[in-house]
Amino acid sequence: MRTAYQYRLRPTKQQAIQIDRWLSMLCAQYNYLLADRFNWYEQNRHPVNASEAIAGLVEKPTLYCTQSV
Repeated sequence: MRTAYQYRLRPTKQQAIQIDRWLSMLCAQYNYLLADRFNWYEQNRHPVNASEAIAGLVEKPTLYCTQSV
């Protein structure tokens, strides 16, 4: 019994251009949000073996907090 089907898309040239545009925008958005997460991590991380206090860090940081360190 076959439970999975595969469909082949055959878009027109105009549809292919639109699909490429969408994929390009999604790729750019993904990369922007990934960079945003890396920047957030860089601002809020703190080494475990540091000798100074961790007073400068956000107490409970979230991805959407606007408080800068």
